[in-house]
Amino acid sequence: MAISQKVHHVGIPVSDLEASIKWYTTVIGAADTGIRGGGGGDVLSEAVRVEDAEVQAAFLRMGDLILELIEYKSPKSKPGQISNNDIGALHLCFQVDDIEEAVEKLKGSGASLHHEPVPLDESAGDLAGYTFMYFTDPDGISIELFQVPEGGQ
Repeated sequence: MAISQKVHHVGIPVSDLEASIKWYTTVIGAADTGIRGGGGGDVLSEAVRVEDAEVQAAFLRMGDLILELIEYKSPKSKPGQISNNDIGALHLCFQVDDIEEAVEKLKGSGASLHHEPVPLDESAGDLAGYTFMYFTDPDGISIELFQVPEGGQ
């Protein structure tokens, strides 16, 4: 028997909780649930495997998915040098109706766009007709935009 049938949330460490809440709600379109939490101590430190951990967190909603933005107050986080091909390097992927419009909104938002949108052709197999592009948020977190063709999923 599987241990779960549903993803509850994705946790994202950020450098500035309030700035990230603002960016993910105004640029990406996440809804702020108003749920906040935080704490510290030995149990949390052991659970997250970070010595002297103290965190503040906020929960945002994107459709059926919840994004948990987490700021480590102690020890302060440092930017990583994770590449998309590194084991454990996850990325978020947001579905958009119009990828060109989404890219225009990203410009000037603090995001770093990696490339222009890429439409996939027949060589992509079942993904023919889809369009994607990658960028990073203001903290350098890898994010993908994905435009699904009519009738796709």
